[in-house]
Amino acid sequence: AAPPAGTQQDGVRAYERARKIAQSQIEAGKYHDALATLSVFYRSPDLTPNEHRELLDLLDPLAGRVVYSREHLLEPPYIVRRNETLANIAQQYNVPMELLQKINGVDTPEVLVPGTELKVVTGPFRAEVNLQGQELTLFLNELYAGRFPITIGQDPAPIMGDFKIREKRADRDYFSMAGQKIPAGNPANPFGNVWLDLGREVCIHGSPAAGVDPHRGCISLSPQDADDVYGILSIGSTVRILR
Repeated sequence: AAPPAGTQQDGVRAYERARKIAQSQIEAGKYHDALATLSVFYRSPDLTPNEHRELLDLLDPLAGRVVYSREHLLEPPYIVRRNETLANIAQQYNVPMELLQKINGVDTPEVLVPGTELKVVTGPFRAEVNLQGQELTLFLNELYAGRFPITIGQDPAPIMGDFKIREKRADRDYFSMAGQKIPAGNPANPFGNVWLDLGREVCIHGSPAAGVDPHRGCISLSPQDADDVYGILSIGSTVRILR
């Protein structure tokens, strides 16, 4: 049911006020505050399609700068101690090592120079999968943290509900509902090079080489997006699938 007209107008006015506040925060260099101000409206049913597009045009670059750039806009810089590895640090902050490696441009995660400053992010991230909109959206606590287009497969078809990532693998054999096996590494494997198990036969995964049916599998991402999501979501991250 549509919200009452008065409620919808209140929501629109609240967004207009928040947008003006966020613009002032951006002009003042308070990018984290601006992202927090606008993130609450991401799922607002009160916005018009034009307002939602306008909101995304503000949120996407803010998330890129606050969360994924090397600027220390979330946490103070982390100072590497003797004998620490990037895996140790990532475990402390409950995020995959790949995320910190990519943000900081670290070539050798096993060997870090003591005294080096690193950008850190306290996780875990969570995800929402919108089946109708065919989009996966990431959040860091209540902050919007980016979105990715998805393709919905039917082998097996995803189901709505709340899940947690149980396992992550970069090499997963594919078994069709009919029992056909396509080994990991095969260009025809519908999982591509990334597989995240949500349980109940639901999974998020990469995609195969061009020319292979993209609707095989469950919830698929492009190869580049799959690598990004694999490096952001942790084992234990929550995933909500909604219609």
